[in-house]
Amino acid sequence: MTVLELDAGKAEAFAERMLSVLNMAAFTQYIGLLGSSEQGGTDSYRHGSHCFEQAPRRQHAPVDASGPNVDASLLDQILPIVPGLDVLLRRGIEVLDRGCGHGRALCLMAQTFPQSSFTGYDFSKHGITGARESAEQLGLTNINFAVLDVAELAEVERYDLICTFDALHGQAAPSEALTNIMRALKPDGVYLMRDLRAPLRLDPGSTFGSGTLWGSALALDLLARAGFSHVELHQLAQDCQNYYYVARKS
Repeated sequence: MTVLELDAGKAEAFAERMLSVLNMAAFTQYIGLLGSSEQGGTDSYRHGSHCFEQAPRRQHAPVDASGPNVDASLLDQILPIVPGLDVLLRRGIEVLDRGCGHGRALCLMAQTFPQSSFTGYDFSKHGITGARESAEQLGLTNINFAVLDVAELAEVERYDLICTFDALHGQAAPSEALTNIMRALKPDGVYLMRDLRAPLRLDPGSTFGSGTLWGSALALDLLARAGFSHVELHQLAQDCQNYYYVARKS
């Protein structure tokens, strides 16, 4: 049966399932993308680094795949992990999304909480260009985007909330990135990290390391080394791919 053959009620239900966070169809695009990246990856190992700027379609893929998750879960499921955060955001706080990509999550927050100020950093010029275009189209005046690598983040006690969504596991120097994030938080600030869900500890012979995948034990250890003395690990029933870490200085 095709969509055209469905009555209005069934068609609406079908559309909802297609946009659901449980729909994994969007991830099939990675099959072709990984194949097309083979030569670039091989050349990178031989001659130097390889980044998203050399493969712009790979920047869109995570947005396409995780977009329904952000839209459906950010406000109702993810942010409420931090008790009282909704009240603070409505009152007005400083928020940073490090590794914001095309700014989808940050724009949604800026729309919902106009009293708060939002900043998005990403090392991808392509991603930041897209984020600025989205903010402009939405008429947002409480948001700012800039090209910046978190390894170069030198701000001190500026933000009440710092978020990273699927961004830390790909850092060349995750320890340095987390140290910079900790320093940029206000003394009573909160760091909310969503990152790949993996076994507590990976096999020592695993080729994944802390790049494409890391175990929660390593993530918790790096957070502690960065100076976060209180860390909570959360899971969401509708998100089988990620863990959510809530970290505080004290």
